[in-house]
Formats: sequence, structure tokens, C-alpha cells
Amino acid sequence: MKKYTLFTVILSVILVFPKLVNAQGVQQQDRVQDPTMDVSITPNADENQVQNQNQYAVQNQGVETQLMSANQQMQKLMDMDGLGEDVRFRLGTLAQAHLQTQSQIQQEVNKLNSRSRATRLFAGTDLGAVKNMKAQLEQNRVRVQQLNELKNQLANEGELTMLQETIQAMNLENTALQERITAEDQQKSLFGWLFRLFAN
Repeated sequence: MKKYTLFTVILSVILVFPKLVNAQGVQQQDRVQDPTMDVSITPNADENQVQNQNQYAVQNQGVETQLMSANQQMQKLMDMDGLGEDVRFRLGTLAQAHLQTQSQIQQEVNKLNSRSRATRLFAGTDLGAVKNMKAQLEQNRVRVQQLNELKNQLANEGELTMLQETIQAMNLENTALQERITAEDQQKSLFGWLFRLFAN
């Protein structure tokens, strides 16, 4: 009886095992011969990387363009004739503070742009740079409020128009900056959660 049982088990293993190995071999062969299965995954990953890089490039151009535009508008406003001394002084103070803020924003944007793909993949974004950009954004919003308060002190239609254009340029700058901050905050990484845990 034991001989029959042992013989049956050995015979089953000899007959069934090659079929299992052959089935796995055919399955592996199908994978190798079917290039659409592997190719369809890789381009999507590459497309996502390219799309993310393009998104950062567009956002970076948006921030830099809006920084320049707001700076030019502020300079045009300062160059206007007929501004009262008090208004000119307040505008000068705001313009100087705005230039310092723009310089700091540009430094933080450069830090973010210089971060390699590998660093972004593992560590994510530069949390310190994003935090500084948020602080600068808040300062810009305060300056926009101060410029809105100056509207009441201007009587000339041309001055009011120029001030409104400056406010609009600063609002566009703030919008571009907020979009970049949001994109950086939403960036996923392998260990970014750990860095965020220690950063807070």
C-alpha cells in the first residue's frame, strides 16, 4: 500500500511538474513577445515626468514674468510727475520693500529649480524655500492693501490708473506665486512625508 501511494505521488510529480513549468514558460514568453504590456507603462511614467517638468517650467516662467511686470509697473508709478511728497515717500518705501521681496522670492525659486529629479523623487520639495515663499506672498498681499489705501490720496486720473495697473500686476504676481507654492506643496515623493513631519 505504501509502495502504491509513493509511486502515485512520484508519478504525479513527474507528470504534473513539467506542465506547470511549461505553462510558466509560455506565460513568460507571452510577456516578452507582447511589447505593448511593458511599453504602455513606461511612456506614461515618462510622460508624467515630462509633464511635471513642463509644469514647473511654465510656473517658473509665470513667477519670473510676473515679478518683472510688477517691478516695471512700480517703477512707472514712481516715475510719474505730480505725485505729492507724502505719496511719493510711501510709494518709495513700498517699492523698496517690494524689490527686496522679489529678490528673496527669486532666490527661493532658484533653490527649487536647482533641486535634482532624484532629490525631488526621494525628499520632495525644499520645504524651507516654500515656507519662505509663503511668507513673501503674505508680505506682497499686505503691500497690495497698502497700495489700495493710497488710492484715496490720489486725485489725478492718470495716477489712479497707473496705481490700479500696479495693483493688478502685483495681484498677478501673487497668483503666479501661489500657484507655484501649491504645486510644490502637492509634489509627491518617497520620503517627503518624513521630511514634512520633522519640518512641522
